This record gives sequence, structure tokens and C-alpha cells, in this order.
Amino acid sequence: PTVSLSTKTVNGSGNGTFTSYMFDLTPNTVYYVRAYATNSAGTGYGKLDTVMTRTWVNCPSTVKDIDNNVYNVVTIDYQCWTKENLKVSRYRNGDGIPVIVNNKIWESLTSGIRCWYENDSTNFEELYGNLYNWYAASDSRGLCPVGWHVPSDDEWTSLTDYLGFAHGGKMKSRNYWDGPNTGANNESGFSALPGGSRSFGKFIDYRSQAVFWSNSDKGQEYEWLAWSRFLTAWSDKTERLTNFYTNKGNGFSVRCLRD
Repeated sequence: PTVSLSTKTVNGSGNGTFTSYMFDLTPNTVYYVRAYATNSAGTGYGKLDTVMTRTWVNCPSTVKDIDNNVYNVVTIDYQCWTKENLKVSRYRNGDGIPVIVNNKIWESLTSGIRCWYENDSTNFEELYGNLYNWYAASDSRGLCPVGWHVPSDDEWTSLTDYLGFAHGGKMKSRNYWDGPNTGANNESGFSALPGGSRSFGKFIDYRSQAVFWSNSDKGQEYEWLAWSRFLTAWSDKTERLTNFYTNKGNGFSVRCLRD
């Protein structure tokens, strides 16, 4: 590229640091870019860089699970996310996911199970969805609709890295949270709701926290732990957790990501 091209940008004069933004690029295309500076002695060029644009993401507006529950979809960077918490009662192959009410039974199981906050589907399922243990979230039969999956820890990181500073505030709904709901503007459209969780069988933190499973565990050394993402009413960040609180037997919310 040279300054003779119509695609050059002019980004100021004098000494200093300059930034150029390039718009309307074609997806899945190689571009060649280099900086230039012109003075009375002529034009000098910087290092030639090669940039490959990503394939354009065309997310659907909704997706339906095996129970015919319909979820709105939001595009964030190059990812397609469901905007509501999962409420499905069956895996993709039709096998049911048991509802467990008793705390001690909930704690003891290492197979996929689900519940509603306070075991109350009438008041909690429609808005906040189900709480699932990690064994349900990672089951090979598939918790999410066909073509979708429970995100990995790396995929959660891609989301929060893209949103950048105060990413938790950009993910939280403005409504339904108690306390200050620090930084909540839902700029991303992710619309996180404070559905609470089931920790060691007991229900906690309704209207103050939202916790979402990843499908990634901690590995053999800590085989009872898995990675999650944790939002609170008192922070505009998310926490990436794998500690006693993220025991695989706990009940957290689930969002789905398109394959």
C-alpha cells in the first residue's frame, strides 16, 4: 500500500501518536496495511502488516430447545449467546434431567440434576430459568439446543476480554438486582439476571448474584471443581472462579453459545 491509493487515511499532523480506524472491510479477506508519514523530505513507510478479517457472524434472533422453550439471541463480537437462562428439562436425545428437592440428595449426586430457586418453579423458572449442577452442564448428551453448547472457560474469557473494562456492568440487566447494581448498563445485551445459586444444597444470593457454568473443569488434581463466571450487585466486573464455591455439585445458571 502507498499514499497513491484512495484507501489511505489521514490522521492528523505534527508530532505524536496517531490512530487509524478502518471500516466496511470484507469478511474473510486478507488486507495489507502500513503506516506512513509525510514531511518536506517526502513520505516514509512503516512495517507492512497483514490482517485477515474474520468470517461474518450471522446469529439467529431466537433459538428453541427440545422442550420448545424459545430464547432470544444476542450477537457479541463473533459469538452468538442466548439472552435468557436455560430452562430445559431434557438433554438433546430426550433423556430427562431429574429435579432434586432434598438438600442431602442434591449434595450426594454426581450425575446431571436440576432445580429451581427455592424449589419454586412458579415464581422463579420463567424469569431465572433452572439451576443445574456441572454434571448436567457438561453431559455429552447435550444440555443446549442442537448447534449450541455450554461455553468453555476460554469462550467466557473471549467474551469478557472483548467487552473490556467494566465488562460485568455491560453484561448485567438494569432491573431485578438488589443493592447498588454497580455499573449495570447492559451495553452488551447479555442481560444477566441475579438468579442466585444452590451451594452445597442450600439456596443463596437471589437478586444479588448470577453464576454461570462453563463446561471446563479444573483437571484431575481438583476433579471436584469446575470453572464458572460470577457477577454480583456490588461490582462492575465478573469473577472467574474455581474454588470451593464452584464445586461441581452446586447449582448455577446456564447460558448457551452457538457452535
